[in-house]
Amino acid sequence: FPDQAAFRREVEAAGFARVGAANLSGGVVALHTGWRI
Repeated sequence: FPDQAAFRREVEAAGFARVGAANLSGGVVALHTGWRI
């Protein structure tokens, strides 16, 4: 799986906006979000 920055670029390239990631459980889990309207 790509790192968070690389994954963000891939999601943005797919047409999503407001892309972000939140680290949970001390960085063990990451919640990725993005908007596509």
